[in-house]
Amino acid sequence: MFPDRFESRVLASPTEVRHALVYTLNNARKHGSWHGRGPDHFSSGGEFDGWSDWVAQSSELPKGRTWLLNVGWRRLGLFSVMEGPRNRDEFLEGCWRAERKRFQVLQKAQRPRR
Repeated sequence: MFPDRFESRVLASPTEVRHALVYTLNNARKHGSWHGRGPDHFSSGGEFDGWSDWVAQSSELPKGRTWLLNVGWRRLGLFSVMEGPRNRDEFLEGCWRAERKRFQVLQKAQRPRR
């Protein structure tokens, strides 16, 4: 692991989880090292069952332990094996935008009603 390339944060919304899955499973496509019509064969994408245009070859992947990993992100729609991940800055901006929105909702819920 390279300390300057590692970022750890809790993914707390369906949007954040979906972006992270796209980024992780289709990252080789972003960098131009994978041009096939299916998932990157160096990733676990062939076993992933969340593709809109690809059927998982097996179900060897363990199920997620949270609602976000099993159900939440899917409500936003499955993604294509051809969908490219955002660049790192766009990905982080999307995460922070979701975080700000969640914070605003919490603030609004805590305001006293008149």
